[in-house]
Amino acid sequence: WEDAAAYAIAALKRPDLAARKPVYNIGGPKAVTGNELAAAIGKALGRSVTYVAVPNNQFEAGLNASFGPVAGAAIAGFYRYVTDPSRSGCLDVDLTTVRAELPVSQTALETWSSQVPWKSLASA
Repeated sequence: WEDAAAYAIAALKRPDLAARKPVYNIGGPKAVTGNELAAAIGKALGRSVTYVAVPNNQFEAGLNASFGPVAGAAIAGFYRYVTDPSRSGCLDVDLTTVRAELPVSQTALETWSSQVPWKSLASA
């Protein structure tokens, strides 16, 4: 989210973009799998972390319980979309154009995972 915010700030500092109204697809330096994310978090914690996929209906039920049915359905709908096999690679974003216009330094997965206070989050 911090990297996405940095893109928004960089764009707001460029009033010349308002006339062109460009649309930029932004994302991380690369799409990350659940297993890659677990490995990075495990490295930051100094122990093994395993990614376990949750069926979409079960995931949505948990979201509904935490955030309500409107938000739960919206978030689960996004995950259904990106995990649909017919949309394989939909999270892969070509950042060439946006980087040329908005030179934002992006945070590598390993750097991000080492900055999150995982232990305190787990105990909260």
